[in-house]
Amino acid sequence: MNNDSNIARAMCLVPHHMMLAFMQGNHNKIIDDSAYWNMLGTAWKAGGCFKDQNDWMVMFRSKRRNRQKIMKSSERREFARLPKKLKAYRAYADPIEIEQSICWSLDKEFVEQYAKAKDLQIAECTFNRDDVFAYFNRRRESEILVWRGGMNTKKEEETLFDYFTPSKTLLFPIALHEQTTKKYENPDQGKQHAS
Repeated sequence: MNNDSNIARAMCLVPHHMMLAFMQGNHNKIIDDSAYWNMLGTAWKAGGCFKDQNDWMVMFRSKRRNRQKIMKSSERREFARLPKKLKAYRAYADPIEIEQSICWSLDKEFVEQYAKAKDLQIAECTFNRDDVFAYFNRRRESEILVWRGGMNTKKEEETLFDYFTPSKTLLFPIALHEQTTKKYENPDQGKQHAS
C-alpha cells in the first residue's frame, strides 16, 4: 500500500474538528497531486470553517496540478455550468464574515433554514464565476469557495474555469469580485427580508 493510501485511510478516522490539523500535518506528505486535491476537498467539507480559513488557504493556494480534483466529478460538471454572475448567500454571526468569508451557498433556502436553526443573520452577495475556485454539493448545500480580496494570485495560477474552457485562455477578472452585497435579518427575529 502506498503512502497516499495510508494517509487517506488515516483521514477516515479523524474527527471532523481535527481535519485542519490532520491536513496541516500531512499535506506535504501526499505524493500524487490528484490525491492531494481530493483529500483537501474532503477535509474541507468535513471540518472547514471561517475562523480557520486562513490556514486552509495556505493549502488551497498550492501550485499542484489537477486542482479541479478538489471536487468530485459530478461537482465538476455542475461547476462547469455555473453562470458568469452568481448570487450567493451566507448565514453569519459576525459582519466581518460578509467581507472575508470564502464559503458561500447558491441555495438560498438551505441558508435560510440553517440561519433559522442557528439564529444567524443572512447576507447575499454577487460574485464573478472567475473568482470561484470550488463548488461542493456533497451535503446538498451548493457551496462555492471564492477568492476574496487579494487572495487570488492570478499570475501564479490558472483559474479552475480554464480546465473547462476549450481555449485554455487565462481568465482575468476586470475588477476583483465586482460584488454587491445585501444583508437582511433572520425572518424569525421579526425583521423583513430585503428583496
